[in-house]
Amino acid sequence: MKAGGIVLGTMVLLTAVVLVSPLLAGDLNPPGSPAPTMKSLDQISPTWDQVIPNAADRFKLVMGGAAVLDKETGVVWEQSPSSTILVGSEVAKGICAAKRVGNRMGWRLPTVQELASLLDQSQFVYDPMSGTVLHPALPAGYEAFFNVPVTAIFWSATHNVAPYNNEVFTVSLMVFFGGAGPMPTEPDSLYFVWCVRGGRGTDSQ
Repeated sequence: MKAGGIVLGTMVLLTAVVLVSPLLAGDLNPPGSPAPTMKSLDQISPTWDQVIPNAADRFKLVMGGAAVLDKETGVVWEQSPSSTILVGSEVAKGICAAKRVGNRMGWRLPTVQELASLLDQSQFVYDPMSGTVLHPALPAGYEAFFNVPVTAIFWSATHNVAPYNNEVFTVSLMVFFGGAGPMPTEPDSLYFVWCVRGGRGTDSQ
C-alpha cells in the first residue's frame, strides 16, 4: 500500500504540473498580427554601395514634383537648380539656407561628393566639330526628372585641403579644363547654385 500510495501521489503531482504549466507560461498566441520583418528598398537608408544606372529606377519626383529623391544616396535635389544668377561661394550658401522648395525650408549646398555622385562619365558625349555637348555626364534619362543646364558649373560646400583650403570645390557637368567633375575654385568666382535637402550634410574635407 505504501508503494502504491507513492505512485498514486506522484501521478497526481505530475497531472497538476501539466494542467498548471500553460497558465504559468501565459498566452502563447499574443493578440494582433505580427509586425513585418522585411523592408522595401524605399524604406532602407542608402549606403552608397549600389549603382542604379537607369534614371527611371534611381530618381523619384517628390514634394509635388518640385524636388527629386536620389535612391543611390538618399539626397533630395531641387528639380530646377538656380541657373540664372552667378554668385560666389558664400552667397551660394546663403541662397540655399533661405531656399523654399515645395513649401519647405531646410536646404543646403551639397558636398562635392554628393554633386559628383550625379556624374556618369559613360554618358558624356562631346562633339568637337560643333563644340557642343551632345550628352552631359548625367545618368541616362535624367531629363525626365531634372531641369538643369548641361553646361552649368555648380558650387559645393566642400573646401580643398591645406594649404589650399581657401579654395572651394565646384562641379562641372561638361568638359571643362580636361573633363566633367570636381575642380578647386577661388571662392569669389561666380557659378551656379543647386541646393539639396537631407543626406549626410556638409563635409568640410
